[in-house]
Amino acid sequence: MKIIIFSDVHYYSEDIETAKFSTTAKLVQYSLPLLRKLTKKINNEYMPNISVNLGDLIQAI
Repeated sequence: MKIIIFSDVHYYSEDIETAKFSTTAKLVQYSLPLLRKLTKKINNEYMPNISVNLGDLIQAI
């Protein structure tokens, strides 16, 4: 059984096509596009039985 666990996909650079991890950029507006891109990559390359997102996709108030 393959399990993929990931967290906080919204910590990336502004350009989601060349996305690079950055702890200084919490770009919540890109959460959904990044989640879709990551999910597609995970499903196509790793084909897990289960994928778990441990992070949030919203901005704290």
